Amino acid sequence: MGQVIIKTYSIKAKPERIWKCLFTPSEIYLWGGGKAYITDQAGSKFSYWEGEAFGKIFELEKNKKVVLEYFELGWKSPSKVTIKLFESGSRTSVTLEHVSFPPELKDELSENWDKWYFFSIKKHLEEGKLVENI
Repeated sequence: MGQVIIKTYSIKAKPERIWKCLFTPSEIYLWGGGKAYITDQAGSKFSYWEGEAFGKIFELEKNKKVVLEYFELGWKSPSKVTIKLFESGSRTSVTLEHVSFPPELKDELSENWDKWYFFSIKKHLEEGKLVENI
């Protein structure tokens, strides 16, 4: 299968709230600071940060799981990202699995999932911080 990135995040929010952060362009702008075009519909295309990251939604189980065909600018072939949400009391465990990416980008991608996605979402939801304050 090649290289794999597996990450787990614990966020003090309900799965529905995290889902909204992942699939609502106005929410993405708050934690991510850029335009996004996305909807939570299987088969739809998405784009983040003026097209720097883009792809297609393959599979979706609302508030629980999404499987993405994921590209970044300059990539010759897509990768696959699976995000799962598991509620546990007042927190949600978010599990990310990223496979089939350019192997030389493993460390950078791993850091980017933290810095530009899930740590930003966590700060936004838990501390009310907007992207310029993160």
